[in-house]
Amino acid sequence: MYIVRGRTVEGNEVFYTGKAGQAFISTLRGESFGYTSQWQAQARAKNLNCMSDIHGVWFIAIPY
Repeated sequence: MYIVRGRTVEGNEVFYTGKAGQAFISTLRGESFGYTSQWQAQARAKNLNCMSDIHGVWFIAIPY
């Protein structure tokens, strides 16, 4: 399984949850959304990074 981890501009680690609104990230790894392939997680990270200027987080795909 793969997840999407992010780093805020302050350097804090967060995880993509797949939820809407402010809850789209969490500091708890256990709340992260799981992907069955690395490609899926990388595609989501790439999409989220297109909006990094808005939310201030840079994402990468990692194994859970």
